[in-house]
Amino acid sequence: MSQENVEVVRAGFEAWNAGDMDAFRELLAPEVTLRPVEDWPEPGPYVGQEPVMRWLGQLRDAWDGVPIFILSRQEPGIDTGQWPLVTYVSDVETAINKARQAAGDKNVLVHGAATAPLALAAGVLDELEIHLIPVLLGQGRRLFDHLGPEQIELERTRILEGEDGVTHVHYRVQR
Repeated sequence: MSQENVEVVRAGFEAWNAGDMDAFRELLAPEVTLRPVEDWPEPGPYVGQEPVMRWLGQLRDAWDGVPIFILSRQEPGIDTGQWPLVTYVSDVETAINKARQAAGDKNVLVHGAATAPLALAAGVLDELEIHLIPVLLGQGRRLFDHLGPEQIELERTRILEGEDGVTHVHYRVQR
């Protein structure tokens, strides 16, 4: 992937995280094609800026009303009253258990190179989905750097090869 493409990807993440969907749209080529991962409820493909932005808007809207549990050793230091569904939790097992209660029969998603290994080490993570992108950014947090010496067995359940060398690998944690 060229440095120019790396910068576009970074700008896309920044726009998405800021909720600036107009800036995100400007990064898309007019003939953009989005192909969701296999088994996604709306399989696509979505071709063109408007269909892609509509799909992304639906994805973004799907998070509205979903409880979010943030693992943190300290209080946020800001007023979180405007986010009634956000709860700060100090340990990973409590966070996962509260998320499971809130989710009912739905999946609980764990994000982050710090939280996922903690959940794995605590034995509360059932599955892993790893997205490999052929870009080495040169810095950042290693995903499994602090797991400890015990071996954790994983069963590979799915591999999806995407465009431009992207690979999605799904594992089930063996206990």
